Amino acid sequence: SYNKLDIHPTEKLLIKLMLEEEEIIKRLMQTVSPADFEDERTAKLVSLLFNFISEGKKIMVNNLISYLEDENLTQIVCELSLIPQTSDEERQKVVEDCIKRLKEKRFRNIREHLQREIKLAQSLGDEERLKKLTEEFCNLMKTNKKQQV
Repeated sequence: SYNKLDIHPTEKLLIKLMLEEEEIIKRLMQTVSPADFEDERTAKLVSLLFNFISEGKKIMVNNLISYLEDENLTQIVCELSLIPQTSDEERQKVVEDCIKRLKEKRFRNIREHLQREIKLAQSLGDEERLKKLTEEFCNLMKTNKKQQV
């Protein structure tokens, strides 16, 4: 069955940029982690790209394809390598933008998850868990505020 690669456009774009320029991977390694990627396929790919760079390997589409066993992933790489390259000055802006969106999305997901957990703890009358979750929630809000300044 052919599975449409319904990956979030931001994640797709970031991977495409990583395939275009190793510097971008190095930069992303300092700001994001594979866990920031929601789609487990893109997370896997990102962590592979990070490893390649850490080990000093060249990032080339053929390298990746021979390395990936997952058909979905090779499909993603092929698909992305066919899209025309972005220009250099455009690329920096796009990367910034993507990182911001990725972080915001992750923040939203964690926040919503914590809110659900807090509701649950409240309904169960689990005071201890409620206290812990509320703390976690407040810390999350604090760090997010810092990142936006």
